[in-house]
Amino acid sequence: MDLGKKKELIYECVRLGMSLSRAFLLAECTIEEETTLEADKDFMRRVEIKTASKERELLELHDQAINTAVKRGESKGIQWRLEKLNPDDFGKVETHNTKNTNMNMDYDMDNITDEEKKRLDKELKILYGGK
Repeated sequence: MDLGKKKELIYECVRLGMSLSRAFLLAECTIEEETTLEADKDFMRRVEIKTASKERELLELHDQAINTAVKRGESKGIQWRLEKLNPDDFGKVETHNTKNTNMNMDYDMDNITDEEKKRLDKELKILYGGK
């Protein structure tokens, strides 16, 4: 297969979502052809355009799926998207179960008194469900 036909096959594969390296394999490119194509700015630009086009298509499908789920009263898709797009505002807060762990806390504070440490330990135990 000539290089022009290999390029078209690679474009099709990338458009479907395949990685460039896998597309090179499927097109049976030699290492020299891969090097040539990777150095070809126009080729690489078209590969990026095909990849972006597929990404957009998948995001549109995902958006449709979220909208369908919302119509059924399910909000997990919206929550997931907000977490991904704005992790600082909507990211999941990690919680830790401390019931079966040693509740003695080490404090990295200068000049904390033993009395203050005991009070803080007691408050943290209450806060995290300990006794």
